Amino acid sequence: MTNQRLLGIEDIRGLTGPEKIADLFRRLGYNTCGEEFDPEDVGLSDRHGEAVEKAYLIAQQDNGDPDLKVLLFQLRPEEWQEDSTASSRLKAIANQLGQQSTEFLLMATTDYNQLMLVNPRKAFDDNKNIKRHIRKLLIDRTNPTAFDRDRLEALAVNGKSPSQLYHAHCQAFDVEQLTKSFYRGYRDLFERLKAVVMEYNPHPYFDDADRLHQFSQRLLGRLMFLYFLQKKEFLAGDRQFLSHQYRINGFQP
Repeated sequence: MTNQRLLGIEDIRGLTGPEKIADLFRRLGYNTCGEEFDPEDVGLSDRHGEAVEKAYLIAQQDNGDPDLKVLLFQLRPEEWQEDSTASSRLKAIANQLGQQSTEFLLMATTDYNQLMLVNPRKAFDDNKNIKRHIRKLLIDRTNPTAFDRDRLEALAVNGKSPSQLYHAHCQAFDVEQLTKSFYRGYRDLFERLKAVVMEYNPHPYFDDADRLHQFSQRLLGRLMFLYFLQKKEFLAGDRQFLSHQYRINGFQP
């Protein structure tokens, strides 16, 4: 029996403003606010405050110690020339916020087409000095994936205290967990692809299990490479190049 979905792909496509983002977190069980605030109110320096056009308190879980806040920063366009530029700014903001006892989930955007979610973390080096780093998830709102939906659903409250919820955030952004999730999905897709190839290509060539395996593996590998190029906007500058090509040729993606 599968767990009931909290979100659909269309819910991600609908994240066109702070109110919609607050609505999504409300569906995930958060105490949502959606209120605009002055970045100085959370201790950001003037340098970081000037990089922010608007800031919103999306949600606050304060039924524990420490509490947890979800903050959304609408960055000025020049702060997102590249994804790495925005990531560096969010890391610097996370470092300043890390001086507080409150835990955070940070979000950033400029035009609500790209959304960056950041999970700030604290650790200690060998000398017991605090080290801060981040894990992030970049969502293309105009072309969301099932993976994006799964990561957002992994942030659901589900009765957790703020500290438990923060640890759930860390797990949702954990590289090892993400890798395992990816390969589970890849394995399922690979088996489905082999079945479809056999069904629609009744040719003796595919009666050989090794040949079927190699063909399916090569096809998926090439599609993944094209998807990577598409995500980097290397295919005609179109983040939905493959879907558009399918439609142009009369297919449904």
